[in-house]
Amino acid sequence: MQRAPWCAGMGLGLMLATSSAHSGEVELSVENRIGGDSNVFRSENDPQSNSERIEDGTYEISPRLGLREDGGDVHYLFDYQPTHRTFFETSGIDGFDHVARGNVSWLPTPLDKLEVSGSHFNSRQIRIEDIGSGAAGNFDVSDRQRIRQSSAELGYERSLSPLHTVGISGDFYDFDAGTNPQSQTDSRAYTGQLFTRYKLNPLTEVGFTVLGRQRQNRAVGPSRVSTRSEVWNIVASFSRSLTPTMSMSVQAGPSIIRQNQFPAGAIDPTTGQRYLHETDDSINVFASASVQKEWKTSDVDLSYVRSEQRSGSIASGSSISDQVQLNANHRFSDEWTVRNVVVWNRLDQITTQQGDDARFVQTFVRNTASVEWALSRRIMLIGRYTYVWQENETSVSGFSNQVDVHLGSLGIRYTFEPLSY
Repeated sequence: MQRAPWCAGMGLGLMLATSSAHSGEVELSVENRIGGDSNVFRSENDPQSNSERIEDGTYEISPRLGLREDGGDVHYLFDYQPTHRTFFETSGIDGFDHVARGNVSWLPTPLDKLEVSGSHFNSRQIRIEDIGSGAAGNFDVSDRQRIRQSSAELGYERSLSPLHTVGISGDFYDFDAGTNPQSQTDSRAYTGQLFTRYKLNPLTEVGFTVLGRQRQNRAVGPSRVSTRSEVWNIVASFSRSLTPTMSMSVQAGPSIIRQNQFPAGAIDPTTGQRYLHETDDSINVFASASVQKEWKTSDVDLSYVRSEQRSGSIASGSSISDQVQLNANHRFSDEWTVRNVVVWNRLDQITTQQGDDARFVQTFVRNTASVEWALSRRIMLIGRYTYVWQENETSVSGFSNQVDVHLGSLGIRYTFEPLSY
């Protein structure tokens, strides 16, 4: 699919065009890490697959450049972080990974707000700690190709009264995995939504959203079909501050999904027959829920999201994604902080494809724990451990493969004095 790296720069362009009257801040830091990877090529846990699990040590250098402005009518944040990883023994896979994000919000009047955001994630699939947009971070087994994920969003809100807000937004998402016939399927989605929110009281807010999305999944290879999914979703929302340090929110509503299969000449490798054009309709319930709690030295954020997503691996259809995520942080002192992120994600293909009753199912689990020790105001020592487990399976044939990876690193980060402009 056509790439969209310009998404990451949208926020920066608008920022520079609208912020000349305000001062901003430049943030720069550099982090060096040395660590280990238990499964460099993400090989399967199957001795019969002839895929050898390779362990190796790594060295990384990761500078970060940030621009921000928090005052006045314009607020912006732009962040770019390239990372170069070198393997001690494995050759041919050293290289750069890139993450860039931008966000600009503008308040032209006290009643109106315009916001633009974008991101770009360009990485080799052997790197899985950083998560771009889309699914939880799934990968293909032993696939050395790069993946590129880009997103852009434009939104507008207007306050009709101190209690009532309406808005409209649109976003674009692109996933590009290259041209290898066994690569993950490219996916591109366009989403638009209308919403309204109303404050029942200072602690409680309700809302209503209508969403429409079109997703194009373009497969590569003579035996894989492409699809187009159309999603319509109506959601009611409720949020409330339970205490001064605890809040919760819930969203739920029905969705209608139509998926069209476009064979484009693809042939069934078993029968030699061309696949047919097929259309499938399904009705689902999309929902999300979250709870946030803060203490004097800790905070916890637990969330659940059920929505339509691209499928992981080589599956060409859209999937229903169920994702649970837990973020927990605890500060023992001004110098010591512990953080932990747990993600569980399940992708269940919405409809059968290619005349087969089998459906693709993927389960992904990631846990990242880190310990931060501030040696001084500018220098921080960081220990990090990540465990990833992923299973791909087909519902009818019983085919499945499992991959697990252990990653650990010890790093030191130096943050320079911010520069004002």
